[in-house]
Amino acid sequence: MKNLLARRSLVILTTVAALAGGVFVVNAAAGWVATAADLGQPPPNAAELMSDLEQERAYAATLGDQLREVASRATELETALAAAQDKAEAAAAAAAQMASRLAAAQAQLAALQAQMGAAAAQPAGSASSGGTGGGSSDGGEEEEHHATPEPTATPEPH
Repeated sequence: MKNLLARRSLVILTTVAALAGGVFVVNAAAGWVATAADLGQPPPNAAELMSDLEQERAYAATLGDQLREVASRATELETALAAAQDKAEAAAAAAAQMASRLAAAQAQLAALQAQMGAAAAQPAGSASSGGTGGGSSDGGEEEEHHATPEPTATPEPH
């Protein structure tokens, strides 16, 4: 029976020691949390929170207005860019047409210069078909008439 009494005493003593250790650990942990927590500043009251909420709503509304304005400007810029691209394409087409006409005019000029060179290389007497140039009163000079190309109309730039 002594054995039983000693065993029960040991279990009770161990249980009390475990409970006391648990209380000590909980108190120590509560102390560490209390020192780590910033309790020097009180939490905001409801009126401050409502004021902050209204300020944030006003700020959000302002940002929404600015966002809509930016979206509107972006749409305007897209429209202007499309118009500019159309004008650039039209100008490129006009430039290509003008380049083609310039090439044709340069070819005509080269042909005319070749004809003038050939006419200048011929002797003066063989170029006339009427003989000696008999009806001229200004010393016998003959006028040379060369066919000049008709100028073509150029398109108006848009």
